[in-house]
Amino acid sequence: MAMIEPIRGRLLDANEAYLTMVGYTLAQLRERSIADITPPEYLALDQQIIGHFMATGQFQPFEKACIRADGSRIAVQVSGIVRGEADGSPILWVVVEDITQRQQTERALRTSRDQLQSALSEAKEMAVRVAKANTELDRERRNLSAIFQSSQAALLIVDQDGMVLQANLAAADLVNVPIAQLVGKLFGEGVRCPKRHPVEGCGKGPKCHLCPVRSSIGKVLATLSPVRGFEAELPIRGHGTERLIWVTGSASSVFLNGEQRVLLALLDATDRRQAQIALQRQAGELQTANKALEIMANRDALTGLINRRRFLELVDSAYQSAQSVGQSCAVMFLDLDNFKFVNDSLGHDAGDQLLRAVAKRMTECVEDQHVVARLGGDEFAVLLPCPASALASEHVARMIVQSMAVPINVGPQNLSTTCSVGVARSIDAGSVEEVIQNADTAMYYAKRGGKSDWRMFEPFMADETQNRLDLENDLRAAWDARAFELAFQPLVSLENGLAVEVEVLLRWNHPRRGPVSPATFIPLAEEINLIAPLGAWVMEESCRRLVAWHRSVPAATKLRMAVNVSGKQIHRPHFAEEVSEILLRTNMDPKDLTLEVTETMIMTDVESNSVKLRALRDLGVRVAIDDFGTGYSSMGALAKLPVDTVKIDRSFVGLLGENLEALAIMRALVTLCRVLNLDVVAEGVETEDQLMQTQGLGCTLAQGYHFSRPVSETDFLAWLETRQSRSATLRPAEGTERRAHSRPYSCEAA
Repeated sequence: MAMIEPIRGRLLDANEAYLTMVGYTLAQLRERSIADITPPEYLALDQQIIGHFMATGQFQPFEKACIRADGSRIAVQVSGIVRGEADGSPILWVVVEDITQRQQTERALRTSRDQLQSALSEAKEMAVRVAKANTELDRERRNLSAIFQSSQAALLIVDQDGMVLQANLAAADLVNVPIAQLVGKLFGEGVRCPKRHPVEGCGKGPKCHLCPVRSSIGKVLATLSPVRGFEAELPIRGHGTERLIWVTGSASSVFLNGEQRVLLALLDATDRRQAQIALQRQAGELQTANKALEIMANRDALTGLINRRRFLELVDSAYQSAQSVGQSCAVMFLDLDNFKFVNDSLGHDAGDQLLRAVAKRMTECVEDQHVVARLGGDEFAVLLPCPASALASEHVARMIVQSMAVPINVGPQNLSTTCSVGVARSIDAGSVEEVIQNADTAMYYAKRGGKSDWRMFEPFMADETQNRLDLENDLRAAWDARAFELAFQPLVSLENGLAVEVEVLLRWNHPRRGPVSPATFIPLAEEINLIAPLGAWVMEESCRRLVAWHRSVPAATKLRMAVNVSGKQIHRPHFAEEVSEILLRTNMDPKDLTLEVTETMIMTDVESNSVKLRALRDLGVRVAIDDFGTGYSSMGALAKLPVDTVKIDRSFVGLLGENLEALAIMRALVTLCRVLNLDVVAEGVETEDQLMQTQGLGCTLAQGYHFSRPVSETDFLAWLETRQSRSATLRPAEGTERRAHSRPYSCEAA
């Protein structure tokens, strides 16, 4: 019990039971108010009940919480209040009871009651569910049994020993045994596997094809986890025969009559297996084919060497490796000299044999780490990976050139072939493409320098090559624009001093470079296959002009026209027909046209070229050998050549009066030509002494600066009018310069 002051809520007194309950001494309690020992959520309730009691004197017991001295809470019941006075102020005696233990007991009872009610409710629901589940289970069993029997898959339920407990029709059909004979027996009992040992001996002898099934049963029983996708071959007997079927299947755990069993599901996969075997065989064949294709993609079919595509890939890789370590790799380009002659004369089979022999020799000249490739045609290449010093590169190039100089046996013949090699190092280039271009440029210089040689790339070569490329482009542009001019130089009769023939010479006046020497642009035109159309244009234009002169220039009525023809023109399959068509288009009399071919060209293949020249003579045109004496032919060969004129090279004429040997050669040649009824032209006559000596030797005609240099059409016709009207004296034309004469060219040179 405690005494409180209702107005201020102070605690005034308490008995020992109350002090023990709240844990305070009386002195401590008197220092506190009701609010100090009452939780905040109960303060309003205290005030409401006390206020109601003070106003009405009515009281209803209530429960609340109280805060003890140690801060813990206890549940209390205020069961009575007695009102009194002290010193004229109202006081209240409050009866308080600790009900903490009682509340805990009540809560425990309520919890137990609730749990019991919940358990009873769940038990009722469980009973309902069990009944329902049993009904569903019965239905499922019936459904599963129907599914089991009607399944397309072979289904068997077996125990841990493999004893068949149940089987469906599909299983019976699969193994060709009635269901009644399957059930109650071990799966596979009484059959022998293809290894011809009893099934019961599995694990003791060679591997049995039933082992995957037995193994799957064991795994399912041991782990209760399904096994899927196993495969096995089953030997099936029937009608006195035995065959193998391939099955795929799965195994899973089931309960039958309360016991753990294994459900086997098997499918006949024989057709699929055979298809797989066929596919595997095809895959093997495809793999073989792919390897062959890979070889074809990277190898040259003729020689077995690396091909161009693979070689460029390896060069790129070698270049990058060299760049990363600050060193150098090297690339060589090789081109066989005069390989076309082998193909044309001996046939492509001989050419192929030669290429294979060349590939073998090149491989023998390099080390294992070097790469030899055939780029195409008669072009080969070598890659020297990093590090490749200049000395090592030069050594390999020299070895290859020397090796190729040794004759190669091709069938019954020993062929002497040579090669030109260009070498470039990556340290001298800024890209892979530049290395390759440099090697090609160096090879071009080796070939231009006389062949059967090698050259290391030098920077000046690139400049000259670019200059040549620019000139090539300009030459093509000049051809498209027909920006060429014709110059004319007469051939004078040494009998009467009259001009009887005029040689047409081609000139090119470049808009920036000025006059370009024919010795420069004519070989270039041959290289870029421009010489044929250019030569045809010169021939047709020359014929048109001569026909026009015959009609309008009296001094030219008996004049013939001489046109130079290159070897590439002569070797065209239908060149004679082309000349014939030009003659028809221009109404040119064939006897007024002379075609000049060099001795060097004729001597490359005398028999073949003689046939071609004879076809030209059959048209009625004249044929002249130009620059005779420079092609190392014998005078005896002249008797076999279908020609009308021999033009003695200026080198012999220039030695007259200085070299008795030259004089003797010319005398013998003129004598032979007279016997063969051939005209003889002395080229390069520049002085009066040379004129007198050639006339004294019996030359028929003379040509040179002593009479006229090559001039334009207008200047030539003016010279011709003057020359033909003068008396037949052998004096140089007025105003003609007597200076050193550079070799005149028409289509080939001027």
